[in-house]
Amino acid sequence: MLGVIWSHGDRASRILAAYVFVGYVLPTLPALWLFLRFPREVEWTFGLVWLTGPLFLFGVNLGVFTTGIGRECVRRGWTKPDDEYYLQLAEYLDRYGKNGRNRGEIVVTIAFWILWYGTMAVAVLFSIAFLPSLKDLTPYVFFAGVNVPVIVIALFAQRWRTTRNLRLATRRGYRLEELFPGRK
Repeated sequence: MLGVIWSHGDRASRILAAYVFVGYVLPTLPALWLFLRFPREVEWTFGLVWLTGPLFLFGVNLGVFTTGIGRECVRRGWTKPDDEYYLQLAEYLDRYGKNGRNRGEIVVTIAFWILWYGTMAVAVLFSIAFLPSLKDLTPYVFFAGVNVPVIVIALFAQRWRTTRNLRLATRRGYRLEELFPGRK
């Protein structure tokens, strides 16, 4: 897939795709520092949030996709049985999008990264502040009380945004809502 992104995507696609690999490993640096300086509960709180990174993947990959990448994936047979959806999406984005993407996709991608990194930072502050009272429960209280709700809200917001974009495409005469993968 990286080859397709490099050969058929734009500069932003390549930067964002590379950052998916670097950005997920990057938090290991503060994790090492936390391990050396703070009680294990602080690192565990941070680590639980770090492990939720794959739940943010849909959001952090939005800005990578362009019409050129989509068409190449169809050409290679990677999108079967949803080829018609991806070809219509490419046609729609060429006409109504910006640089082969839905408007705002790069902003949403950056927002998902900020949300994930921000949750890790808040996890550290929370665990330092509440460790004296919550003790061993600190990581789990943060995870259940803060991290899970943030993830659920982010995923529902992205689902709402996707639904809104599909409905707009339908009003403009494209069958994207009907053809959306998994709706059959």
